[in-house]
Amino acid sequence: METFFYRDGNLFWKKRSKKRNIGDMAGWIEKNGYVGCSLNGSAYRLHRLIYQMHHGNCPDIIDHINGDISDNRIENLRPATSQQNNFNRRAAKINKLGTKGVCIERGKFKANIKFNGKSMHLGYFDNLEDASLAYQKKSIELFGEYAWMMQKKKNG
Repeated sequence: METFFYRDGNLFWKKRSKKRNIGDMAGWIEKNGYVGCSLNGSAYRLHRLIYQMHHGNCPDIIDHINGDISDNRIENLRPATSQQNNFNRRAAKINKLGTKGVCIERGKFKANIKFNGKSMHLGYFDNLEDASLAYQKKSIELFGEYAWMMQKKKNG
């Protein structure tokens, strides 16, 4: 791309303008956590520009492998279907336990997973760790490399 050069998940301007110098980092953090960028009067998500630069095309959906939507390193980006992208989504912010697929019911930790529109009960557990492990195990079985795991968040 003639406008930017890429380094470590960021784009930098190749051309000077009234508002920027050569080498200035492109983009801003949007309210939802994505990195946005303006180019020729249009707004883009930075990860889409980076993917396009490296692969020459841009799929409809790009998944951030480690779940961090501000981590736009090319090795963290891959094409995905809508379903695969949803599999790799972390627990919702309203989730009080902070663990995907687990809630408290009847004084126990209940593990549940959804696949192809159907909910599957994975069991009741005495502790959060066992319930989370049950969810992660089934997630890997059903979703493969797109399965969300807490280790991605910690290590990714």
